[in-house]
Amino acid sequence: VAERPAVTAACMLLRREDYDAVGDLASGYRYGTEDVDLCLKLRRHGGRIVYDGQAVLWHHEYGTQNQAGRERKRRNRLHNRELFVDQWGPQLLREVLLDRLHGEQQWSDDPLHVAITVTKDDPDAGYGDYYTAHEFGDALAALGWRVSYVERYGDDWYDLEGSIDVLVVLLDAFDLRRVPRSMVSVAWVRNWTDRWVEQPWFADYDVVLASSTTSKELIEERTSKVAHLFPLATNHERFSPEGRAARSALAVFSGNYWDKPRAIIPALQALPDSRDVRVLGANWERVEGVSRFADGAADYVDLPAVYRGAAAVIDDTAEHTAPYRAVNSRVFDAIATATPVITDNPEGLVELLGDEVADELLVWKDGATLASRLDWLREHPDEARRRAERWRDIVLRDHTYARRAEQLRDLLLARTKARSVAIAIGVPRDEERHRWGDEHFARDLQRNLERAGHPCRVLILPEWEQHHAAREDVVLHLFGLSELRPRRAQTTVLWNISHPELVTASLVDRYDVAFCAGRAFTEQLASRARTPVHYLPQATEPSRFRPDAGDAPHHDLLFVGNSRKVRRRIVDDVVAVLDQLPGDPRLSIYGADWTPDLVSSRHVAGDHVDNGVLGAYYAAADVVLNDHWDDMRHHGFLSNRLYDALAAGAFVLSDHVDGIEEQFDGAVVTYRDRPALAAALEHYLTAPEERRELAARGRDVVLTRHTFAQRVEEIMTTVAVVRDDAGTPATVVAG
Repeated sequence: VAERPAVTAACMLLRREDYDAVGDLASGYRYGTEDVDLCLKLRRHGGRIVYDGQAVLWHHEYGTQNQAGRERKRRNRLHNRELFVDQWGPQLLREVLLDRLHGEQQWSDDPLHVAITVTKDDPDAGYGDYYTAHEFGDALAALGWRVSYVERYGDDWYDLEGSIDVLVVLLDAFDLRRVPRSMVSVAWVRNWTDRWVEQPWFADYDVVLASSTTSKELIEERTSKVAHLFPLATNHERFSPEGRAARSALAVFSGNYWDKPRAIIPALQALPDSRDVRVLGANWERVEGVSRFADGAADYVDLPAVYRGAAAVIDDTAEHTAPYRAVNSRVFDAIATATPVITDNPEGLVELLGDEVADELLVWKDGATLASRLDWLREHPDEARRRAERWRDIVLRDHTYARRAEQLRDLLLARTKARSVAIAIGVPRDEERHRWGDEHFARDLQRNLERAGHPCRVLILPEWEQHHAAREDVVLHLFGLSELRPRRAQTTVLWNISHPELVTASLVDRYDVAFCAGRAFTEQLASRARTPVHYLPQATEPSRFRPDAGDAPHHDLLFVGNSRKVRRRIVDDVVAVLDQLPGDPRLSIYGADWTPDLVSSRHVAGDHVDNGVLGAYYAAADVVLNDHWDDMRHHGFLSNRLYDALAAGAFVLSDHVDGIEEQFDGAVVTYRDRPALAAALEHYLTAPEERRELAARGRDVVLTRHTFAQRVEEIMTTVAVVRDDAGTPATVVAG
């Protein structure tokens, strides 16, 4: 006899008043699943579902459905699954994942299944990530979780078991797009941070772990993800001071040589022969000046004894971790054996051990400083050991794999309990997303949602109907040309930032709440729709758009935008008055589909500006040009380009839209016809001080009132009210 999430209606007893309180059996299901639905409704209303294993009965299962045939039964099951996911997706995912994370086995007897990527799952292959993966995996297994390893060799790591709940990726080359998005994906960025953040799929990871503060800051500066500090660690049971033997060397270095430069090589070459140093690892006998210290390769299982037998371990930070001040695993392992470390990465070590150790670190920079540290070790063995003991206390407290396993569990628990958001954009194919403004708009929203504590994913059009799209609590639809089918279990939010001619009151009423970027259009919709409609203009991301031109080229008159194969007013108007302007200014256009029938090729500077440098292009221009599509202008929708260019400190000239003066406190110069455009350009091209004054005013306005952080706060505050009004808990409390 035990409490369970649900039981079959083949034999179910409940009080009539409880049945009535939850509103009867749900309609729409076909011969099945409505009993599970009923149980979940009862539990949501505070009821308990108890299974009695002492009751016995016979049930002729599928008696009715079997008469309809196998194909009818298959269709019924698919239909029921779709309906069930629509009704319970976010809650079900949360309950099942929390159940597995806690090991309560209410939903399944199977433990949480974690898969970890490795280059090759073979210790003899010589890849260091094998040991990191297995030490971490053993610590996760100690939590009661099932752990498996998927290797890169032969692309086998894309052939994943369907039972995997969490995927931990240790290598930047893993293409996240090739595996199902139903599992929780974790990127552990231990090295090559620049390579990781350049991968087009990086922002789709659910959780990002960074091995150092420098790496964390780089990730958060260059991507939309929040990174959690998660350095390497040690297995303190393997690497311990127990069994310390007589000293076998003054200092030992352990690491392989793969025909690539290492900072340790010239330092070792400069040491005199009298230095008592052992160099362990592959291929050192081939290195001139180092071969005299070479003592062959050491098995991983022998390293604890090697470290215990040395007065110190020499640390050489690898080239793929040095720029990020990440600390090598040998540092943690050596300190865990109470052996001091002579390091070339003092910043990284201070970050991990604390400022109190800064003055007692043993640091080398070249052969001379390394020799000096070795001399100090020989003269002060007791003090060196005392320092190592103090460092060891910190490592055992904060930097063991057991601690890392707990940290990952806590991160997954926090993420699962938090209110999550999916942003739906109408990009038709993954390979096109970098050219869509909605993609960059969504990533800026994602950045600020995650910083506000809301896990967030961006879903393109083909993903909208997939089951994994039902896992978030809130779906924020950036309306474009495609309509979204809302799911009942999710709070659905419409943000109309374009194509107002396609947005009707009946469309808005499919959502729980709507926002609109045009003030006048908001008032029109609000008067006709049942769903609440709020005015919410577009915004900018100050971390990406700032007054820093960098290496961007200078332009007199800059316009960035696609033609969509039609004429654009700002381009036609500027071309028409260009010959009248003083100083022979040049018009430079960047965007797709600017064919000769639309504008002379001499004005087209390129078909694309990468969004990562767009702010610099704006900052470097004398005048940034802006216009609006006719429907946007008519309904008072202000272009997102205005907010971004002003945040970059640019002087902006735009066609006129009602409300633009009030929105930016007059910082944007506008025109209504070509004579007015010619007069404005003639004046401001020769008045740089006035341009700077207006640009500064505009930047102050958008930073004060129009950032994505502010928009996220307003959206999520409104969502909380809507969910409370609907009887949905505003916060999730899990046992």
